[in-house]
Amino acid sequence: MIQYLWGGAGLPTKKMPSSFREDLPSPVRGLANLRRVDRLDVAMDLGNSGLAYLFAPVKDAHRLAILHHGHACTFDDGPGSCLGDYGMQRTLNGLLARGYTVLAVFMPHQRPDDCSGGHDKMFALTTDAFGRSP
Repeated sequence: MIQYLWGGAGLPTKKMPSSFREDLPSPVRGLANLRRVDRLDVAMDLGNSGLAYLFAPVKDAHRLAILHHGHACTFDDGPGSCLGDYGMQRTLNGLLARGYTVLAVFMPHQRPDDCSGGHDKMFALTTDAFGRSP
C-alpha cells in the first residue's frame, strides 16, 4: 500500500501533523470505552488541509483502525444527532468496544466546522503523480 500511495519515495516519514492537541472533548456523542480524544491537523501541499481525531479506548487491545468517512463533515451521525445515519458513530463505538484505537480521518476540506462541501477545488489543482505542484 505504501508503494501504491507514495511511489518509490516511500512513506513520507519527515511529514508530521501541523498541530496536535491532546485530551479534548469527544466530537462524537455516546461512545463507550473512550479514554481520550486527540486532534491532528495536517497542513498539506498546495494549500490543502486535513483533520483527524484519534480515539483511545480505556481497555486497549493495542490495535489501530483507520476510519475514513469520505465526503462528509462529521462522524457524529448516529441516534439523536438529527443527521443522516451512515453508521460512523456505531462503527467507531464498536471498534472502541473491542479495544481498538481509532483514527477517524476526514477528506481534505471536509470537517465539522465546514460542511459546505467546498473541497472540489482541490481536484482542479495541477500536480505530478505524487501530488506535488510541477
